[in-house]
Amino acid sequence: MKILFICGSLEPGSDGVGDYTCRMAGELIRQGHQSCVVGLNDKFILTSKREIRKDEETPVNILRIPTRMSWQNKKKIAASFIAEFNPQIASLQFVPYGFHSKGIPIRLPKYLNSLSSRKFKWHIMFHESWIATNKKTIFKNRIVSLLQKFIIKNIIKKLRIKAISTSNVHYQQILGQEGIQAGVLPLPSNIPISTVTLEKMRREFAVLGITIENRSLWTILGIFGTFRSNVDLVNLVCEKYKEVKNRSGRLAFFSMGKSGVHQEQILDQIKRKTDPSIFIHSFGQRDASDISAFFKLIDYGVSTVPSDLAGKSGAFAAMKFHGLDILIPDYSEKTKGSLYEKNESRLQANYTADMFDLKLIASKFINEISKD
Repeated sequence: MKILFICGSLEPGSDGVGDYTCRMAGELIRQGHQSCVVGLNDKFILTSKREIRKDEETPVNILRIPTRMSWQNKKKIAASFIAEFNPQIASLQFVPYGFHSKGIPIRLPKYLNSLSSRKFKWHIMFHESWIATNKKTIFKNRIVSLLQKFIIKNIIKKLRIKAISTSNVHYQQILGQEGIQAGVLPLPSNIPISTVTLEKMRREFAVLGITIENRSLWTILGIFGTFRSNVDLVNLVCEKYKEVKNRSGRLAFFSMGKSGVHQEQILDQIKRKTDPSIFIHSFGQRDASDISAFFKLIDYGVSTVPSDLAGKSGAFAAMKFHGLDILIPDYSEKTKGSLYEKNESRLQANYTADMFDLKLIASKFINEISKD
């Protein structure tokens, strides 16, 4: 099958949806299909360019079209690329802010329709939908939310839709409330399982005082990626600390990756609410093999997305793919107090490691777009 993907930006490592899209295209090629990618609104370049992007040594043809280009010129360049490839299916990887800086790509339905052909149908992957609203939502965001709904419904109306997917149950439900039926296609792990640097990471743990001889005394929590201010990481870690201390054990809380601006403040709060026996350490940014080894050596992963949104988190997918049990902090919008035990048991029931296997996700995608 010939599958064209369309997303916003394609800057490696700087756009999660773009990275995901290239990985999907690469895996589909490895499975015997033909695939290429168009980035329609790439904010990282100034002129359009064709590139060969490698995914696990698999070459993927991509076209990058800059944000600062008129839609008429974008259409001309994209239409030529699409006609040359002659796809059977076009898969729109939709994020409202990926196609417009304010999240309101009001002209997108019209331009996508102009790129359409009777020769192919469309699949839509909703990585995000519209701004969620409640009684406290400010007026501006209510208007943006209504416009985003209008745009999404207009896209579906104008295109010949073959299938619709989203990454998680929560988005599936809110799309369903608007009459949009979508299947769930979780994001794959972006960290392949590797043992290349496992012994090196063991030595790093040993330097920190966690050795093979005393490992049974330790419970190690690990967070991969950003510390978020709207989740109660402090309460989760403190509750786990009390639990471990009551059985005369020791707790370590390690982080790896881009931790974000809130890391220092959150770690300071944890230190103030516990005592010096808790061990906190940041490994910083590492390559994929180090991250895989890190996952192999800790006891629990800590996620910063709620369970219903777990399917859209690359960090959650990577930890689960490596077989980790995952703790979920409470969100600030909910009742205060850690809910990690309830959430953890729920996650173990609903999510398995193979759900985040790129090969299986790509196969599921093919099944979805092949249905009559």
